[in-house]
Amino acid sequence: MVKLFEKCSEIDRIFQKDIYQRSVKKHKIFLRGNENFYVYILIEKKNETDENVKKIEDEILEIYPSAEISFLYESDVEEDDFYKDIFSEATNNGNIHIEYGRRRFNTFLNKPVDKVRFERKNDSCPIVTFYSYKGGMGRSTTLAFFALHLAFKKRLKVFIIDADFEAPGFTNFFLKYPNEENQRNGLIEYIFDKKTKLTSKEYLERYTWEVDNTFIKNDFLDGKKGSIKIMPAGNLKSDFQNPSKDFLQYDMNHYLEALARINLVNQDAIMNTFTEVIQDIQDTFQPDVILIDSRTGFNDVMGVTAMQLSQIMVGFFRNDIQSLPGIKFFIDNAMQRMKYIEPYLINSILPHNISLKKNIFNDFKQKIQNITGTLQREDAEWDLEFPCFPLSKNENIEILKMQMTPYLFALL
Repeated sequence: MVKLFEKCSEIDRIFQKDIYQRSVKKHKIFLRGNENFYVYILIEKKNETDENVKKIEDEILEIYPSAEISFLYESDVEEDDFYKDIFSEATNNGNIHIEYGRRRFNTFLNKPVDKVRFERKNDSCPIVTFYSYKGGMGRSTTLAFFALHLAFKKRLKVFIIDADFEAPGFTNFFLKYPNEENQRNGLIEYIFDKKTKLTSKEYLERYTWEVDNTFIKNDFLDGKKGSIKIMPAGNLKSDFQNPSKDFLQYDMNHYLEALARINLVNQDAIMNTFTEVIQDIQDTFQPDVILIDSRTGFNDVMGVTAMQLSQIMVGFFRNDIQSLPGIKFFIDNAMQRMKYIEPYLINSILPHNISLKKNIFNDFKQKIQNITGTLQREDAEWDLEFPCFPLSKNENIEILKMQMTPYLFALL
């Protein structure tokens, strides 16, 4: 455990002692972003000289000698908005007495979760986020084939957002020809250009591309056309064979520079950015569904896209000890949001052998059941099993991952 956070808990426990109950009305422990430690204590004025006040200070300094301690009276709080905010019940964790001064992860560390911040309009389309704790889980490939199913079989207008910024993949799917160069501007360029007022949603088409009809095989017999539009993470084109002294000659460097400047660690900034982008997409293209390919691991983009914006989140996990922290993290946060989100768990990527596959998947489902039973709270309005599905290794899929062309798709 982190020792500084342990100190927070130790100091918090001081105020639980009966001998201090008559002296202290409220207390708040703050960890600032620079790791400075502050303790604010609201006391009755009549107890100003109470020896317990001195004892509290001594106990705090014994635990953390550099802590800054402020004893306040009701009149101080009433006359100062800063102190009013300090002693408000608002909190960024489950303890109203401690504020941890986070720079990141507020989206999924806030507990309890009492609402979804994204206000959906009546005509808003559903949003589905695909997430994996680790790479190589078949997440992006499954998303691509799910998009094909919706467009080809259901004739829906599908919009894909590639939000896996450090390892973008949706410039490599749906290639019309093998080894086709398919780099173009996408989400990062659009966010940065719009922030600097050098573009607007009227030009959103320039940051997207549409999958060729040969993938979807529209026959128009029923008059309804399915489609897939993609907003890639960004343009990664770079000519390494012809190096230039001009750093900004290459699109990849533009992408990386923009990515370095966009705020992807502040919850409010990410929330506002993605909400605006999704609203622009819905206004411009009127899709039937939006599919988001999220970043792996613990990250704020996943926290916003999966837990704040989506109606469905799909998590991909192996049945091994390395994946266990991610599984528990996913389930815990999903259970906090069952009123708003439908979670699905994918056990990937399973072997060909039927017997072995069945054993692994059954063990996976039992593990999920054990975790949900452990995390179940008495006040939780949820008593259903987590939907679990197996994802098997497929040689044809492996080929399509490398060169997803309509010609190879026709072989399936």
